[in-house]
Amino acid sequence: VLVNNVTFYSYFIRRPEQIYLNTWHGTPWKMLGKDVRGELLTYGNMSHNFIHATHILSSNEHSTHVFLKGFDIDTLSHGRIVRSGYPRVDLTLNADPDRRLALKRRLGVDDGRRIVLYAPTWRGTHAEPEQETETLCAEISALSKLDCHLLFRGHTLSGSFDENITVPDDITTNELLSIVDVLVTDYSSVLFDFLPARKPVILFITDYEQYLRDRGLYFGIEEIPATTARALPALLDRVREAVEGRLEEDPELRERALREFCPEEDGHAGERAARLILEDP
Repeated sequence: VLVNNVTFYSYFIRRPEQIYLNTWHGTPWKMLGKDVRGELLTYGNMSHNFIHATHILSSNEHSTHVFLKGFDIDTLSHGRIVRSGYPRVDLTLNADPDRRLALKRRLGVDDGRRIVLYAPTWRGTHAEPEQETETLCAEISALSKLDCHLLFRGHTLSGSFDENITVPDDITTNELLSIVDVLVTDYSSVLFDFLPARKPVILFITDYEQYLRDRGLYFGIEEIPATTARALPALLDRVREAVEGRLEEDPELRERALREFCPEEDGHAGERAARLILEDP
């Protein structure tokens, strides 16, 4: 049994007796595969892996459509695409209280103040990822002055930053989300993993028009149940409001997004995935 949430190397070929479960790593907001603008035919290994997978997990119909069409496998894949939620989200929803407390103590955020996670995605292309280090450092510095605990987790393609607030790599993102009170992100799919927690999400998107033009998004910000900040002063105001419990949100939009993007996230996706590959291969 093989399990991967991204891809194996391009020389990988599944043997006939092997079960290959690909869980992917989130509901796509930013475009993937052939939909990505300016990255013609750079998705070959992703398609290759999906073709070899016997089982592919999807959390919603949107993701299923993107997997099939965006990676050009709709007429090639013989694997089962199963809408079952993502096992890793179980870590966010079902975290053991003692384990959560131990995690808070390890990170030094156990004094009762609100915990804010800043988790932006990367910029550029897969071949040439970009990181505006100076800008990010300024944002982190400003956020750290607020009356809260600030934690930072960059994308795997991002660089390294202040070790005092950067979450160590051995702590999984979804377990980290179990202790987070406010999420600040941009176009990252981490926001969909956090939605079932029903806690504030703030989108910090200073480059929305450029990102929409250069990378592409599957839907507009009006469909995301989050508060938007387009400049650093606005971000600081929104985080301050969220920490103090004053942030205005749209509960109807959140429930609609949960039905559309997280219909299976009930904390038992891991059990279903295990049954899928062990009992009904």
